[in-house]
Amino acid sequence: MKKNFIILLCACSVGLAITVSSCLKKEFDAPPNESSYDPGLTVTHTIAELKEMPQTLISDDVVIAGVVCMDDRSGNYYKKIVIQDATGGIEVEIDQTNLYTDYPVGRKVYIRCKGLYLGNYFELPQLGAAPDERGSLTQINGTMVDDYIVKGNFPNAIKVDTFDYSDLTSVDPARVNTLVAIRNAQFSESDAGAPYSAPGATTNRNLSDCSFSGGIVVRSSNYAKFQSFPTPKGNGVLVALYTRYRSTPQLIIRDTSDVRFVNPRCE
Repeated sequence: MKKNFIILLCACSVGLAITVSSCLKKEFDAPPNESSYDPGLTVTHTIAELKEMPQTLISDDVVIAGVVCMDDRSGNYYKKIVIQDATGGIEVEIDQTNLYTDYPVGRKVYIRCKGLYLGNYFELPQLGAAPDERGSLTQINGTMVDDYIVKGNFPNAIKVDTFDYSDLTSVDPARVNTLVAIRNAQFSESDAGAPYSAPGATTNRNLSDCSFSGGIVVRSSNYAKFQSFPTPKGNGVLVALYTRYRSTPQLIIRDTSDVRFVNPRCE
């Protein structure tokens, strides 16, 4: 009987060791690389078509898709991302930080819009949750994001059209919430060399080119990682998100690598 007990105990020990080994192996397996995976949801509307819909609760089964062109990695954007497709772009309000870990620039995303609200902030198109008492859209609850936003493949190239400064001094609604590049741009004489933002508040810095001045500002948050960096004094290409505040065009950079002022400035 004692011999049989020992054999049984050894068998159980071996079985337990195999089970534990299996569990440990499973626990430490690397997660699958899903960067090339795309769920291929059926898209019903372009972003331009979405923006033509009434600014209220979306009750139809509307699905849009786009590529993230602005995230919160640098701190210049907070609790929101912007996506664009071939027809335009839209800002998406999300009550969550470090969004770039899930939705980095270049990530394709699908948005199931039913149950969300379409609105605007001083004429800047937005997608989010129910409006507050002032009529401004609130943010999608962080625990419900996956109900609406579905991650697609990564990375994807973002088409950036290049313009002369004078092309964008009047708001172009079709370009709002998309990346643009402006050639021969420079900061105004009074703003060249100044910090991108004052330490206590979001700040506008005026742009110009060799022929025109004013009309477009570069807007930077005081929480941006580059807040204290001096704006360059040269001239060159500026890549930025094209936004608006009422009738004023505003440019938001993702980080300072978007400011490629390597040429001498025009005087």
